[in-house]
Amino acid sequence: MYTSQPYYIKANNTQKRLNTMIYYLFPKTFIKSNLICCKTDTDNVDIGRNYSNSLSHYLKQLEEHTYTFFDLEKVCRLSNPFRCLVGGDTNLSLVRYEVIELYNLMNFSWEGLSHLSTSHINKYTIHAIEHIRNKNLNDKHFLIENLSTVAAFKKYSKLSAIDIAFCESATNNEYLNNINLLLQLCVSLCSLKLKGTCIIKIGDTFSSLSLDVITLISHFFEKTFFIKPNVCYIASCEKYIVCKGFCFGANDKLRYKTFLKLYSAIIDCPPDKCIRRVLDLDIPLFVCGKLEEVNSIMGQPRLEKLQSILTSMEYRTVRTSADQDMQICEEWCNKNELKNKITTS
Repeated sequence: MYTSQPYYIKANNTQKRLNTMIYYLFPKTFIKSNLICCKTDTDNVDIGRNYSNSLSHYLKQLEEHTYTFFDLEKVCRLSNPFRCLVGGDTNLSLVRYEVIELYNLMNFSWEGLSHLSTSHINKYTIHAIEHIRNKNLNDKHFLIENLSTVAAFKKYSKLSAIDIAFCESATNNEYLNNINLLLQLCVSLCSLKLKGTCIIKIGDTFSSLSLDVITLISHFFEKTFFIKPNVCYIASCEKYIVCKGFCFGANDKLRYKTFLKLYSAIIDCPPDKCIRRVLDLDIPLFVCGKLEEVNSIMGQPRLEKLQSILTSMEYRTVRTSADQDMQICEEWCNKNELKNKITTS
């Protein structure tokens, strides 16, 4: 585990704790192309939460309990001091700020390149790249939409030499997250250039299908990190996978054929069946254990925040002071070299 540990500074004869992100290196797994396949089962079989069972069960109980009394998503947003970055406009997204924070933490050097090709699922990641690159006129940004047909796969997978691929599937439905992410990865892993980067925003990772997807990702990159930026809602399931150093060149025919087959199997999956696995191999126990460690590291702050929200709602103290929120955002903007980005809610 890599961590920029929380530390304290003195200000006006008081001590103040500065929160920092934790990033966790996931082990690399070798996978033969013929082991990438699609295994289905009837939809009345529980696809289950096979890893970190006690954590996932407790999280589910807390979330159900909070939804009984109030709109959890709304309260999470109001309790997040970084909402000041987007103000009262709920149509705006914190994603652009999450990417900027990731960029600074992971020591990327995109601003020094003469040109950059990127693919995106969310338009706000384009905004983040444009900010980092000062709207370089030589850059090309491709927005990938409607991954529901083979024609869409053929169109987007032939984007040549992509430097950075952004993927996103981070709702509260883990199964649908995995299905949508797999479709995005089928395209992205066919178009990335050698040494390219993939940044993925995902949700919960408790199922065997989630483990398969993460293991598949790790095979194609030199290093795979789990990170949750400070800007993300603490109580949410959101986190990032940052993949550095794509190990293969673009336009590989075998890889294209493998992912076209997987993509087709996913979109052609009958409605009375669900996809249980996408790897025809036994995942090593060491790798399974690492996923449970990631879930524990990412899940503990989430549990604490949910408990805090429940307590705050009982005593009507869920909101922090506006001045304190503004100060937190100002410190974050200064740290990430952003100026005049704060808006009032």
